[in-house]
Amino acid sequence: RTPFANNQIPANRISPIALRLLDKIPMPNVPGAPVGTINYEKPYVRSKRINQFDIKLTYQAAQNDNLSVRYSHQNAKTVDPGTFGVWGGVKDYSGSGTNPTYNMAINYNRVWSASLVQEVRIGRTSHHNVAITEAHGLNLADEIGVPGANLNAFTSGPPTININSYHNFLIGFENSLPWDRAERVWTMGTSATKLWGNHTLKVGGDVRISRHMLDQVTHPRGEFEYRPGTTASSADSRSQNGFANAMAAFMLDVPFSIERGIVNVSDVNAPLDQLHRGGRHKSVFTYVHDKWQLRPNITLDLGLRHEYYTPIVGFHDRDGMANYDPETNTLLVAGYGDIPANLGVKSYWLNFNPRTGISWRLNDSNVVRAGYGVSAEGGPSSSGQIYPVRQEQLIEGPNAFTSPGSLATGIPAPSFAPIPDNGILPATGPLLNQGFSNILTEARHFGRLHSWNVAYQRTLPGAFTAEVAYVGNRAEDDWSG
Repeated sequence: RTPFANNQIPANRISPIALRLLDKIPMPNVPGAPVGTINYEKPYVRSKRINQFDIKLTYQAAQNDNLSVRYSHQNAKTVDPGTFGVWGGVKDYSGSGTNPTYNMAINYNRVWSASLVQEVRIGRTSHHNVAITEAHGLNLADEIGVPGANLNAFTSGPPTININSYHNFLIGFENSLPWDRAERVWTMGTSATKLWGNHTLKVGGDVRISRHMLDQVTHPRGEFEYRPGTTASSADSRSQNGFANAMAAFMLDVPFSIERGIVNVSDVNAPLDQLHRGGRHKSVFTYVHDKWQLRPNITLDLGLRHEYYTPIVGFHDRDGMANYDPETNTLLVAGYGDIPANLGVKSYWLNFNPRTGISWRLNDSNVVRAGYGVSAEGGPSSSGQIYPVRQEQLIEGPNAFTSPGSLATGIPAPSFAPIPDNGILPATGPLLNQGFSNILTEARHFGRLHSWNVAYQRTLPGAFTAEVAYVGNRAEDDWSG
């Protein structure tokens, strides 16, 4: 590339959109600030208000029967103004959010005898967390001349301007805003404790029914990333790494990459008949545990836990999930033809996990403890959350010196490929710019976590206690999705 005369960009080459964006950034207001230091300050107030109440009723039905009912509610609202107002900038997480949370529980305790006690539990917890930017509902990308960014209320606001070595959010907001997250969990369980000689035996189980919603993607308004390469010389390493060339790339509107994520809903708090991203599954846990007083100074814990997880299905049975088959380069969309809602993922029944521990009191001043346990990993809740539930667009040039687009040309329209009746969609044509990941279709066995510890504790003079411990963890067959 041939440098501009006097290393100065001609006025007629400067992007008018870049000038409009720079006009949204205030001038420095810290007098005498040296170059490279903070030169702008803005006082602001970040507020968080929490309202909460709890109600609990207890009924002693009989000498051996106790019933309690509890209801709790909490609502938190946070407001955090943007550095440059509706244009965001610098402080990525800014805007407002609410998170009402509800919790209900019923507990019944029965004393069957002097050595046998049982507890029955039923509970429901739910929350709905919505966060939006300060520019929610404002089509600011359209206002400054960037087409294709503001498609609906969910994608409203300014695009993110990421200039390498300056700031990831020179203009714009956190790349995951807005979001609409919700979760509801029903829990039903029971446990029984039996005293038998020098043993304390406990058996129990839980059933959990979970549903979650996650309308959230990366850069819903689009991100334009500017790096030095698009204005640098391939023969000059200094220009390829200097921040001046990154700013020049912005002024000339030659981004290194353009990225955008899209959900199917049109806004936060969208009606449930719109296609939401999320999932549903059930879990069943059972266990047996024995606390054995082997000797007066030695206690041994022996336990076994079984964990079963049903395969995840989408928030909606139809269109809620999809699986990518790399062998045929096709998407298998749930709820069509012979494709079930869980994409054919099989259940896994062999999650048996031991739990054991020992406590040995050597004398009145010294104790040694050790333990080992295994837990099953249920698998990531984002399984199968690809097209049509969400889309990801990442547009890059053929090399670091070539720009794939500009603010002026905007973001390409999202791809909406029609899904055939059999649910098998070729990953070609309009879907070529999508990112896909396949999920497991064999029995659901995503991994186990092994944990162990050894500790020594000693009582010291002066009511002091010293302890030294070793804790270890190891993941087996871990799968991130």
